Amino acid sequence: MIPLTRLDGQPFYLQIVHIVTIEELPDTTITLVGNRKLVVRESLHEVNEVIEAKLMMYGVAAASKQEEDV
Repeated sequence: MIPLTRLDGQPFYLQIVHIVTIEELPDTTITLVGNRKLVVRESLHEVNEVIEAKLMMYGVAAASKQEEDV
């Protein structure tokens, strides 16, 4: 799970496996499985960094990076 903040300042945690896309429209909008959308205060870059850090904790990002290099 990653910590995020709604536009109204309410903090929450999101399971990254539910994320389909992340866009800046101009607010950062996260589309989830089932087409539900969340708008957060964090930038696209910040959300991506948190996701990559979490995946690296589990060794998933390292395996993904190796596949991209092939």
